Amino acid sequence: EEKPLALLDDPELTVDQQEAVLYYINARAALEGVQAAADESAESKRKAVTKAVEDRTHKDAGAVIPATMKVDDRQVYIVKRNVRMFEDGSGVDVRNSDQSVVVFDPQKGKLEVAVNGAGGKTHRRIETI
Repeated sequence: EEKPLALLDDPELTVDQQEAVLYYINARAALEGVQAAADESAESKRKAVTKAVEDRTHKDAGAVIPATMKVDDRQVYIVKRNVRMFEDGSGVDVRNSDQSVVVFDPQKGKLEVAVNGAGGKTHRRIETI
C-alpha cells in the first residue's frame, strides 16, 4: 500500500519534491472524498428508486398496475385486490372486479381505498423483476 506521507521524511527530497508529494496527498484525499460522496448519492438514489417501485407494485401480482381515477383523473397504482377491465378496455368491469381496491397515490405518497363503480381505467401492467 502506498504511504506518500512517509516520503516526506526522506532527507534526499528537495522542497519542490516535498511540495509535489503534499499536492498529491491533498489531490488524492479530495478525489476519495468526491468518490465517497458519489457512492453515497448513488446508493441513496438506488434506495429511492427501489422504494418507489415497491410502493407502486401490486402486492399479490408482483406487477406495477397504473390506473387513472375517473373522478379526478389522478394517476394511481393498484397495489391490492383486483380490477378487471372490459375486453375492449373501455372501462372497469365492476361485476368481475373486487368491490374495492387499494391504490397508491404517488402525489400524496399515501395508500387509499378506492371503491369500484366510481369508475376509472387501468393501463398496461408492468412486470417487476
